[in-house]
Amino acid sequence: MCSSDLLVIEGVPPIPPELRTQVEPYLNLGGASFRGWHGARREAMVTTRIGDATHLHRMPEPKGKRIALTRGAEPVRNGAFQPGGEKLLYVADQGGDENYQLWLVDTADPKAAPVRLTDGKSRNTDATWSKDGKWIAYATNRRDVKASDIILVNAADPREERVLLRHDTPGWGIADWSDDGQRLLLRVANGQEDTRRSEEHTSELQSRQYLV
Repeated sequence: MCSSDLLVIEGVPPIPPELRTQVEPYLNLGGASFRGWHGARREAMVTTRIGDATHLHRMPEPKGKRIALTRGAEPVRNGAFQPGGEKLLYVADQGGDENYQLWLVDTADPKAAPVRLTDGKSRNTDATWSKDGKWIAYATNRRDVKASDIILVNAADPREERVLLRHDTPGWGIADWSDDGQRLLLRVANGQEDTRRSEEHTSELQSRQYLV
């Protein structure tokens, strides 16, 4: 940016000093990187390197003890807690092949083994929790390497899944869920300068509305 360029911010209120004080402890995590919040408690989720791999940890308090959430030889750099719950959804590939697999683990049970939600071979992306924490939506090419189908999985019983949409072209992904869980906001990338969004009903696969 040139020195003459200015960043103009409008409609953004000033940051209160009290908020700065509350956030300050989280700005220096002692070598950890912030990745999100626990779904039910005020605990930070961070990544920390263990041996040769990076894994997810939770921190009950700023600069406190880090409790491992994921383990193994493959790095885990991102995850998301179930809204209002204890289950952790995360992704990992094998040897950097970028065929990301989805895993679900109940962090309330230290002995619980992670459950793989995907087939172990395909590329699975954009895994997103519904706002009530009951469903997981993701995009996959398991049907065909050029496809990007949208799948719904029941978090309480991962064996229950539903194919929401089938796309024979790549680039489709999930942007967000509606608050009531009845709609998904999808996006499709058709090159660097062409990205569209569409809205889909999760219960009735009816009309497709492009939102730009």
